[in-house]
Formats: sequence, C-alpha cells, structure tokens
Amino acid sequence: MSDAIEKYYSKSGEVNRRFSEFIESFGGKKEFKEAVNNVNLKTGPIVMDSGKFEKYGIPTDNQVKAIREAFINHVLDQAAKEKK
Repeated sequence: MSDAIEKYYSKSGEVNRRFSEFIESFGGKKEFKEAVNNVNLKTGPIVMDSGKFEKYGIPTDNQVKAIREAFINHVLDQAAKEKK
C-alpha cells in the first residue's frame, strides 16, 4: 500500500488518471480492495503516527471497517470521474 501511495504522489506529467492508475498499480479493483482490507488500522503507522491514538484509543472493528469502506469508495468514485 505504501509503495502505491508513494508512486501516486511522486508521479510527474499526466495527472488526469491518478486514481485509476493507483487502482491499476494493485492489478485492478479486486486487488486494490484486498490490499486496503489487509492494512492493519488498529496498530499500523496510520493510527500510531496520527497523534490521535492516545486521545481516541484503538479503533473498534466497526470503525476500521467504515474507514476502509470510505477509502475504497472514495478512490473508486474519483476513478470513475476521470477521463478515460
């Protein structure tokens, strides 16, 4: 996941298909969803580095599911809006 994000933000030139290319960097929608669902949001660096861990605690399973679904849906929605 971190490699795909780094590639997304370091890409130069054409930026009209960034979301689509981000998804494609995983091999497609199915693989993108699997990668997102494999990120450990309870103890991973996203939670630990946010500075909110101490204040809000470890996300519940329902919160983790909602975070993942929101991210997946956002990326897929943005990709659908891009010019082909």
